[in-house]
Amino acid sequence: MTKKNLLSAVIVIAAQLGCAATPNIVLIMADDQGYGEAVCTPTRYGLLTGRYPWRTRLQGGVLSLKSKKLNGPDVYGYGDECLIKPGMTTIASLLKEKGYSTAAVGKWHLGCMFHFPKGKTEKENGLPPIGSTVHGGPCDYGFDHFWGTHHAREIKTWIEDRRVTRIQEDDEVLPAVTEAAVTYIESRKDATNPFSLYVPLPSPHK
Repeated sequence: MTKKNLLSAVIVIAAQLGCAATPNIVLIMADDQGYGEAVCTPTRYGLLTGRYPWRTRLQGGVLSLKSKKLNGPDVYGYGDECLIKPGMTTIASLLKEKGYSTAAVGKWHLGCMFHFPKGKTEKENGLPPIGSTVHGGPCDYGFDHFWGTHHAREIKTWIEDRRVTRIQEDDEVLPAVTEAAVTYIESRKDATNPFSLYVPLPSPHK
């Protein structure tokens, strides 16, 4: 899908809903809910890029934790390289070109690398330590802000923009996603430019 077609699809949907030329956009994704449902990674990739998801290195299923390790001496960490190639157009980057502020809240699941903070060389309880920085995540693909998690198997790891800020319990994730989404929308009430909020929910995963 070309940039023009991707943007046109967004504008047509807005027009059908009777919106202004540059409406605020809240896009909520709920996937993988039952038999025959599309699953996390390919759904997210297809929606954000407008491209067929199997054009990536992922040829079936979802990204797992077949992680690349960074073993120093300057950087320690791990992760999966993002399936979206650097510089590739996304809905978020396209909307930014049109003057939108962009944010995402929820589960990314398209790959990213965690760089551990100085002095840390290993995961802590199987998760990236607090203070780890995120590379190749949402903020590298057109989103001004991100609050959420990367992957269902790391759902306890809470990321804010480009940094791991806390480790939480499974049942705290959905309330945190809801709070972050509502807070962002409320913060935009006096803004002079439109916003786009992408909410890929982590449920029904745990």
